[in-house]
Amino acid sequence: MHTANEEPRLKATSAEVPATYRGYVLDPFQRKALAAIAAGRSVLVSAPTGTGKTLIADYLVERAAAAGRRVIYTAPIKALSNQKYEEYCTLLGPERVGILTGDVAIRPDAPLCIMTTEILRNQLITADDHRLQDLAWVVFDEIHYIASDRGIAWEESIILLPQGVRLLGLSATIGNLDALAGWIGETTGAPVTRILQTRRAVPLSVRYVTPDGDASFAEARRAGEERAWEGRRLGHLELVAALRRHDALPALYFVFSRLGTEERARDAAARHTFLDPSARRRMEAALTAAMQRYPGARELRGPLGQCLLHGVAYHHAGLLPATKRAVESLYGQGLIALLYCTETFAVGVNYPVRGVVLESSRKFDGSQFRPLTVQEFQQMTGRAGRRGKDQRGLAFIGVDARDRGMLQNYGALPLDPVRSQFFVTESTALGLLRTFGKERALDVLSRNFREYQRRQEEAVQRQHLQELLAERAALWERGCPHLGTAACPLERQRLRSDQAEERRRRRRARHRRGRQALDRTLLEIEQRLQTPEDCPKTPDPCRVLVAPFIRVRARLEAAQASVVGVAERSHYRAEMDRVCDLLSRLGYIQGERLLPRGEVARHLHVEPILLTELIFDGFFQREGEDVVAAVLASVDYDARHDDSCYGLPRVRAVQEVEQIVRRLRAQGATVHFDPVVAPLVCAWSRGEAFTALVRQTTIQEGDFIGAVRRAIDLLRQLSAAAREDATLLAKFARASALLDRDEARVLF
Repeated sequence: MHTANEEPRLKATSAEVPATYRGYVLDPFQRKALAAIAAGRSVLVSAPTGTGKTLIADYLVERAAAAGRRVIYTAPIKALSNQKYEEYCTLLGPERVGILTGDVAIRPDAPLCIMTTEILRNQLITADDHRLQDLAWVVFDEIHYIASDRGIAWEESIILLPQGVRLLGLSATIGNLDALAGWIGETTGAPVTRILQTRRAVPLSVRYVTPDGDASFAEARRAGEERAWEGRRLGHLELVAALRRHDALPALYFVFSRLGTEERARDAAARHTFLDPSARRRMEAALTAAMQRYPGARELRGPLGQCLLHGVAYHHAGLLPATKRAVESLYGQGLIALLYCTETFAVGVNYPVRGVVLESSRKFDGSQFRPLTVQEFQQMTGRAGRRGKDQRGLAFIGVDARDRGMLQNYGALPLDPVRSQFFVTESTALGLLRTFGKERALDVLSRNFREYQRRQEEAVQRQHLQELLAERAALWERGCPHLGTAACPLERQRLRSDQAEERRRRRRARHRRGRQALDRTLLEIEQRLQTPEDCPKTPDPCRVLVAPFIRVRARLEAAQASVVGVAERSHYRAEMDRVCDLLSRLGYIQGERLLPRGEVARHLHVEPILLTELIFDGFFQREGEDVVAAVLASVDYDARHDDSCYGLPRVRAVQEVEQIVRRLRAQGATVHFDPVVAPLVCAWSRGEAFTALVRQTTIQEGDFIGAVRRAIDLLRQLSAAAREDATLLAKFARASALLDRDEARVLF
């Protein structure tokens, strides 16, 4: 028998575990993971990018498919979900693989379903989805996303997993593997096998450069001890030439700016050509095929297409989805030598390269520029070095000359620990109340990772407190139980000395607040001195114990305060009470019972309160499909600072929605609504051409289509919430059909 937190002993040489799989000789850590899967145990793997974590997931999927067991595979990035869907269609056959995201639903009942973690959470929280009945395994790819602002979906999914369902978590960047595995084991009630691999499959050489022109090419020596800055000056294009000269291609060039990726790519393609005549002919053929497969990838016919003919490309979230898919396909075919991309590409696409460039060692996090974290560094440089092809991967990090003193040796730093971002949302509260009732809901919420981490910290603090109490007791044994109290002559002597000093300070104090503080201190001393003196021994033997006792007492007081502080960080009950109070005031619940508004809102997982109010206000009933689409695209829209539309009429109905938003905010609700994209989506739903619309906005094409796809996803959620209203269902279906066309259509 093993408890949930024990790691069982496994024989990785079991006859059931192959020595090779899919043509690869398996490493010991992979065989250990496969042995655990074969034994039916949950597994948590932390291993550098490129070491073969994907093979572990593939083995699980194939094994489950052969046994007729259902698997759900979750990924945080759409590009990764799409890639896994295509890979598993090839591995298992399309009829056995489905995908379910906000963008698309294909065979959601298939034995293997790729889905976003948010959708899995939504299925689990309702507890009545038939597709969960035969679920055997859930794969959480990039499980460290628990620490992201979307991490609540990961935590709730793990907490709500049905009994008997096993979990495979994969990540390159878990700094507290034991804590995360311990929590998963405690939460699911099943043992978790921890797999930690720290060695990269291909060693990494890190070189530091300044890509802004007036800079030097440098290399860190002796694994991060003294760092040398030497060599000749290199600008961006000179660095590209150096990458070619040092055989560091193909390479990913990470730029923390969408516009920067395009500018760098155009400059590089104007100066360098990475395709010989034969490779250029292959690129031309592949580019023609890509434009036929992805007709919406209009950028391929413009500057991006010209870059591609030189073996250069760019990739960022502002591009059309079809364009990103086309670039990913060409990249996977080995036709792109130099790809400029933003940070999310490191998560979204799994293709290794020889070299990686990080244009800067700092990034803007929304409020300030800060050094890259170890996790960010590992994620981006993890693609450097192709197993079986390269002896070493190369990473080039851009460092401003002013930041030389801040340069970090990322290879020697420990991974960042995964920290919970758990909080209680309105949809979570409604789903748990309906399924479990409040007391059981609180029990479910108590199993979140933040609470687990708090309990672990509290246990450590209480152990430290007990050690200090024992140390104090030992001093009392040598001296007297009155040692350190006002009953002890030695302590009274110290108190009187303190009293005299405080009185002198009181006489010198000039400010009223200072005098009041000193008066309080004097009062405390006087109250202690009222304790009768009671010393069963002569004080002389205790004199040598006074100083150590004072030190122990100070540490003891700090430890007691720390224990109280950690205990007070338990917040889930207060969070649940706060959300339930809001829902009660807004008329969504009465006690633990869901009212009609609550029954509607529990089906909505993005801004449920706002959308429910719009339903009950009659907004969707009285407005046309174009206005409905425009408003839904504005819900939770994350506008960029320069987003605007010009030449397009305002959507006047937006003002009504903004009044509802203000009312909800005044009542304590947090609502995200930005109508800057509304005119664009309204015109799109009326059938206006994409090329005409993008000339009337600064909103990037990918963001525009992303807003359209989010509106389609919200229409699906609204259809589930209003399934008994045939008129609304028909309107939502028409609105979705108007949006889901041309450049906005998802293609595989």
